[in-house]
Amino acid sequence: MKTLSILLTVLFVSALLSCSSTVKKREPVIAAPAYGELFQKAKKDFQKKDYTRGLQKFNKIIREVPESELAAESHMVIGDHYTAQGKTEEACQSYDRVVNSPVKTRFESPVGIKVAQCLYHLDKLTDALARVDISLNDPELQKDLLLNGLKLRLLILKRMNFPLEELKTNLHLYVTEENEATKREYRIAAISIAESSLTTAQLEEVANDSKYSFTQPAAMFRLGVSSFEKSEFGRARSYFSDVIRLSPNTEIAERSAELMDQIDARETVNPQRIGVILPLTGKLAKIGYKTLRGIQLGLNIFGKNRSRFELAVIDSGGNASTARRAVEKLVTEDHVVAILGSLSSKEASVIATKSQEFGVPTIVLSQKSGITEIGDYVFRNALTSEMQVKQLVSEAMSRGLKRFAILYPQDAYGSEYANLFWDEVIKQGGELRGIQSYKSGETDFNVPIRKLIGTHDPLARNWEYKTRYEEWKKTQSPSARKKQPEDLLPPIVDFDAIFIPDSAKSLGQVAPMLTYNDVVNVQLIGTNLWNTPSIIERAGKFLKDSFFVDSFLAADPQLTNSEFYRNYAQTFGENPEEFELQAYDSALILRKVLVEGAGNRADVQRSLASLRQLPGAVGQLSMSEAREVARPLVVLTIKDDQIVRAATTPTSKN
Repeated sequence: MKTLSILLTVLFVSALLSCSSTVKKREPVIAAPAYGELFQKAKKDFQKKDYTRGLQKFNKIIREVPESELAAESHMVIGDHYTAQGKTEEACQSYDRVVNSPVKTRFESPVGIKVAQCLYHLDKLTDALARVDISLNDPELQKDLLLNGLKLRLLILKRMNFPLEELKTNLHLYVTEENEATKREYRIAAISIAESSLTTAQLEEVANDSKYSFTQPAAMFRLGVSSFEKSEFGRARSYFSDVIRLSPNTEIAERSAELMDQIDARETVNPQRIGVILPLTGKLAKIGYKTLRGIQLGLNIFGKNRSRFELAVIDSGGNASTARRAVEKLVTEDHVVAILGSLSSKEASVIATKSQEFGVPTIVLSQKSGITEIGDYVFRNALTSEMQVKQLVSEAMSRGLKRFAILYPQDAYGSEYANLFWDEVIKQGGELRGIQSYKSGETDFNVPIRKLIGTHDPLARNWEYKTRYEEWKKTQSPSARKKQPEDLLPPIVDFDAIFIPDSAKSLGQVAPMLTYNDVVNVQLIGTNLWNTPSIIERAGKFLKDSFFVDSFLAADPQLTNSEFYRNYAQTFGENPEEFELQAYDSALILRKVLVEGAGNRADVQRSLASLRQLPGAVGQLSMSEAREVARPLVVLTIKDDQIVRAATTPTSKN
């Protein structure tokens, strides 16, 4: 049987010796045979559950031969008795008399573990750890007691949140345990701690000391990832190389190899080559090609005075997996300095995540919520929900509209905009007076509108309804059939504007129904979904003084007279629309930072983050702290059956 002293030579001698006692004890006296007989009688009393007689006998031994091993064993049996009864403090006192005795006995280390168990249950964790470590330092401790002591130590350390000591104890248990299934559990636990719970200093200790055995690769990998994220690529490569050496043909080695490939890819960059990932086949192909043409024009890669930039274009087909592989190819094979594209939400997420992993700046063109939160290499140029809502509320407040209602569809789009609008109204000092949803695709809006204005449920306004009903009855002839009318209650319209984040089609049904329910002299406001010619036919006559926002107005002279508009029409033989404009501005931004000297991906990232006041297609472009391209939005309204810019100096509502 391996002794504890041998194990401690291999594993953590200093840790286990730190709390050992240095007090020298006397040898025990030998008790007369009569006391041995008395001890056996006391044990039999306990077996018969005659504890009173048993305790009397044990206490006689303790009193008359206190420095004998029989006295120590008597204390231990009494302690076990109290433990079985749940009397932890009394048990601890009995055990303490053994370990604190001036006499050295063979029961001291086993009882020391029992003391530690009591202290653990009494939440005296520091004392418990010190006591169990003293017992574990006994080279004569039997193996079963050694295992029990180590398991107890593990429990104590978990409660105290000492992960490195916990890892050491798992390693010690792994070496000591003979059952293979249990050994695997300790191995997995130790590796898990190295993977997730250690500080940087502790990881370095594990990584640099071979006594930590099979947990070293996990610590090295974590240190490698940390160095990688800090752009300390030489240090990261060294750690990943050691992982592969110590733990070949494993998952962690494969991940290390992948990250080493990324390091190699980062170090090879063509500052003139830009990656583009767009859906050029599938249902989004038309938009994809519009976007590509905008990028090409923004980078000035046509004509006699074309730039030296080149594009590496990959068709994602609208598939997220293809988009993910595209990032890998653009970085590792084409060595692009940055990536443009990412139209759909699914593609945007994977492209942004992978670009962040590789440390390649990407400008996302999707409205996917929270996309730039993925990391500092992710930028976005798109008309987001947050931009629209902020502009809408600001415009409304400037018009003197301060009391709002929300009428929205129960879908992802409607819910997102309703919540954002609510928050922004409160933020800007407005009031939300009502909010009502309706099913997505609804065609009968009478019920949700009546709920919004308080006419749907008469019981909610019972006293008022009864009063009006009695007055109505007086106007009826006695012989007339008195069918109870539905329109006795007037609408409660205590708001200045209603926000409706839905399509022009739905608005064409909502707007007339609002008028039908006497909701008048209230402005309707909406999102860029309203910016379509069909809104005039569907709801135009109901939208007097109403407004909505977009980044684009096709007939706006500021756009049609711009250099961008003329160049695009001349180059491609058609007029540009919103996607082309957005892509053009994104490419223009990237072109600026590259022309001004950004020669690697880190330089591009820093230059993009600090972008301020760049003239775009129709206005100044700047990068916000959230890495969103801030660009001017257009406030639109309907006038003379046309979508036009709203007046720049609106008349305040009294």
